[in-house]
Amino acid sequence: MEQENQKIYLTADTLKELGSDLTDIMNRLEMTNHVIEGLEFAWGKDRTTFDWVAKKFLSTTYEQNQRLYKVLNEVAFALLECDNEKELKEIKS
Repeated sequence: MEQENQKIYLTADTLKELGSDLTDIMNRLEMTNHVIEGLEFAWGKDRTTFDWVAKKFLSTTYEQNQRLYKVLNEVAFALLECDNEKELKEIKS
């Protein structure tokens, strides 16, 4: 099978920025998992603490997930269109 050589229109700086965005998302997911573990612990120990932490967690998690989704969408689009100079120019403007 012959491979086609295609030009990639993402710069090294852009790729590093995408990697940084993905690392940030991984860190946020790890923090979310820590809160979930804390909620599981609180559930078995103190329902008042559980209720308070769960309310705070739920009030911010949806908004944070919406932001993460937007970043993931942008990263995925840039990577999928890495060989389409016209599309990449449009997302930059």
